[in-house]
Amino acid sequence: MTRLLTGPVFVIALGSSLLLSCIIISAGKFYWWDELFPYYLIEAPTLGAMFKAYNDKINNTPVVYFFIGWLWAQMFGASELSLRILSSLTFCLALTVTYALLIKRYHYIASALGTASVFGLSIMVLDQNAEARMYGLYLAFVALALLLFDKA
Repeated sequence: MTRLLTGPVFVIALGSSLLLSCIIISAGKFYWWDELFPYYLIEAPTLGAMFKAYNDKINNTPVVYFFIGWLWAQMFGASELSLRILSSLTFCLALTVTYALLIKRYHYIASALGTASVFGLSIMVLDQNAEARMYGLYLAFVALALLLFDKA
């Protein structure tokens, strides 16, 4: 029973709390300067226009974030909440991969506590989780790289 609570159910519950946190925090928060750069690129009418605007040399965010964001905006719009939920989903992906990495090496309770500590108690993670930025995607790529490195 304990193992079930720290397995898929744990990851779903923690991910759901991240999404809920994003929605609650976003309700009282306006876009700020760093969130406007991704917004203007992601709201481009075509993928070609987005890539052309990306060459402005102002924004140093990796292009893969804008590509994913542009696809997201085509399906769900480019509103503040929509783009912040995309960011939150990338944090959920990062926590899932991090938990998968930890569970391979450590006891499931230690893995659950470590993952919950970082993704549920860190003010920095919770703050970035509710912003339309690429940090969740970056964290997910780093966790995936570590997971793949661990398999080697």
